[in-house]
Amino acid sequence: EAKMTPELFQSCALFVYSLFYLGLGLVLWRKKHRRLHALNNHKPCATYLRIRLETSKLFNTKVESSSQSTFNALTLEMSGLINESLDGGFLASVKENKKKHKLLETNIGLIYKTLEESFTATNDVQIKLRNAMVFEANDRLVSHPYDLIGIRRQKLFEDSLKNYLKPGNNYGEKMSWTDILKEKLSQWLNLNDEGFNYQILKVIKIVTVVTVVTLVVNVTDYATDFKVLKTFWDVGYNGHLLDLKETNELSALLLLKFYPPAMFLTVVCIFSTVQILFHLPSLSYRYKVSMQMDSPRSELGLETIDPFYVVNQYNLPRSESKNESIWQMMVQWGMYFCLSWFVTWRLQLSDTAAMELQDVDKILSFGELYMSLISSVGSLTYGQYITFNICHKYRTSGKQKLIYLFSSAMSTLCNTCILLGWQTTIADYAIGYQIAEADNFGLVDEGIWIIAFLLITPFLYKYMVLPTSNSKCTAVSMNTPNFLHGMMMQCFVFSFYLGITAMVNSFLYGWGPGFDPSLPEIGFNVTGNETFKNMNPGEYTPANAYDGNPINNRLALIVFSCAGIPLTWVFAYLGLYLFFKDETCWIQFSPLLQVHIPEKIVLSVSFKYFSVIMER
Repeated sequence: EAKMTPELFQSCALFVYSLFYLGLGLVLWRKKHRRLHALNNHKPCATYLRIRLETSKLFNTKVESSSQSTFNALTLEMSGLINESLDGGFLASVKENKKKHKLLETNIGLIYKTLEESFTATNDVQIKLRNAMVFEANDRLVSHPYDLIGIRRQKLFEDSLKNYLKPGNNYGEKMSWTDILKEKLSQWLNLNDEGFNYQILKVIKIVTVVTVVTLVVNVTDYATDFKVLKTFWDVGYNGHLLDLKETNELSALLLLKFYPPAMFLTVVCIFSTVQILFHLPSLSYRYKVSMQMDSPRSELGLETIDPFYVVNQYNLPRSESKNESIWQMMVQWGMYFCLSWFVTWRLQLSDTAAMELQDVDKILSFGELYMSLISSVGSLTYGQYITFNICHKYRTSGKQKLIYLFSSAMSTLCNTCILLGWQTTIADYAIGYQIAEADNFGLVDEGIWIIAFLLITPFLYKYMVLPTSNSKCTAVSMNTPNFLHGMMMQCFVFSFYLGITAMVNSFLYGWGPGFDPSLPEIGFNVTGNETFKNMNPGEYTPANAYDGNPINNRLALIVFSCAGIPLTWVFAYLGLYLFFKDETCWIQFSPLLQVHIPEKIVLSVSFKYFSVIMER
């Protein structure tokens, strides 16, 4: 009876994961439809609508000795604070700036107190009042999902209301150590000398973020990818030289299998490089948007920010992460884990291996290629993060940005474990069962079938990222139908990849016909050692064929796949939970809905629902 090999254990684990994600996807599908049904049939309670109406009346009330409304006065106050921060004036005296914020909180709090006195007997009055005020403010401040100026004002309004409601709020009364540090730094840099130094620093900051970060992430990825591409061509060429010696060395046939992926990666690099030229204008879009968001003229309404620039400002890094990084990562490391172990094992069998094989062992080592994996993971993580940033950069706090970056990294690592396992298994199948029949490389080489499977990956990868990493402005909490739909599609795609990997892997190393020649037969042919003849081919697999330094690379892939997939997925969604937990209220843009209030007042309610309101 055959033992449980690492490959069979991996098949069992991935099959269980596949069933889990399939079941979870079905549960989410049912929950999404229930949620949609509830949202379509459930109207906000009459009390909440009355609070909305009273809030609207208070916002429209004229300020004493002025012709402007209360909310317009608040808007001017918020714009003044934002303008001061854009000019660098807030650095002159952080304490004075905090007092101005305190005054804004007090003015917003007066509206809250007036409403609270009218609805003291209402259940959950604080939640309803807070949401009603945020809702009404959003209707006046944010005109469309890409209105960054309005979103920034809305964020200041929400933060001020949240600070006012915070128990023991002493904002503006006590300087924190970070406030003191800001003030000392501004004095040391003389940032308020007619604002000149501050403006220089602002331009340097924007140029650094726009160009340096993009270049570091994307250019580094390209540089490491070209290095790996050269390695693959060198490996294939060494296989060609070894094949010319006519030594009947099986290693030559395996090394020749690096030619198809090398050709594919070359085409991908050429296509991606040409694509860069079409997306270079996005750097100027990002620069313009950043400069306008840091300019008081935009806040004063003297300049408008083009939504086209907002939507397309990240096209360059997004296009690179959506196509080139995915293909490069899968092809490079799928082939590495599929064949590099064989080279190491073959050299351990005999010290008399050909010089070409020894050269391949040096250039195909993990130490030579690991930077490519890190750069690909970094590029894919950055792609998820900036896609979310298109609409939410100015409505999230620094803490939330760090949490979301962490979730993006965990999601990318999870996807990496899934895709590398799948690509390695497909490569094993395409090469393992055809190697005995192949004598050289041709355009009809079976390895090209691997490339065919790769073509669908970018189309499915958009469903593997976090449900919130999109530019549609739809995922506003973990309880909305759009978030549930994104998570459901992610689970179905995960189940598809994991199920295929488990099935093919179990066929190769379990109930399939076995390789011809098998690993023990290859070992006997190379060494002449009779011990190999007594080995069970089903128990002698790539993961236990040799002891690596420090670990067999195929065994490392199995360990990281089995442990990494569930752990990174859980951490990714734990980060999303903490991200939304820190948020006061998110607004979702949807069609308008006419709602009839019992007092026979018809209120046009913009159906910008979010979970807190709709659940009450």
